[in-house]
Amino acid sequence: MDYDVILEGKVQMEEMFVRGAFVIGAKDIKNKKIKLIVVHKKSPSKQDAMELIMNHVRVGSTLQTDGGSIYRGCEKWWPVKHQRDIHSRFEFGLTSEIEGVWSNFRTFVRRMYHHITVKYLAKTVAEFEARFSQKELFESPLAFIKNSLSPVTLAL
Repeated sequence: MDYDVILEGKVQMEEMFVRGAFVIGAKDIKNKKIKLIVVHKKSPSKQDAMELIMNHVRVGSTLQTDGGSIYRGCEKWWPVKHQRDIHSRFEFGLTSEIEGVWSNFRTFVRRMYHHITVKYLAKTVAEFEARFSQKELFESPLAFIKNSLSPVTLAL
C-alpha cells in the first residue's frame, strides 16, 4: 500500500475540526487521491499546513485553499501557485471538493462506526483515506487479502 501519497496538479486543502483535535487534508482533483493528517491540538498552525504541503504536494502544483491564515504565504516556502477562496464572501468554488471529502468522512463514520472518539480518530482517518484513494483494495475480500499478503519493500 502506498502511504507516501504525492498529490499534484490542482490540489485543494482544508481543515476539519473535531472535539480535541483537527484533521488537515488535501485532495488531488484529477487523480482523486487524498492525504489526511490528524493533529491533536485545538487549532492548526502554519507549520501543520506546511508539513502536509512539503511532504505530499508536488512542486509546481496549484494549491487551492480557503482564506485561512495558516495557508497565507505558503508559496514563499514551497514552489506552488496559491489560489484562495474567501468563504466570508461566499466564495466556495476552489475548495468544494475537499469540503465534500469532509462530508463523505462524516457519513463514513456514521455508517461504519456510528461515532468515534478522539482516541481512535487517527485509525479511522487512515482507513477512510485508504478506502477513498485506493478503492481497488476494497473491491472484494480477495483483493484486500492479496494486497495484505504481498511482500513490502523495506527501506535500508
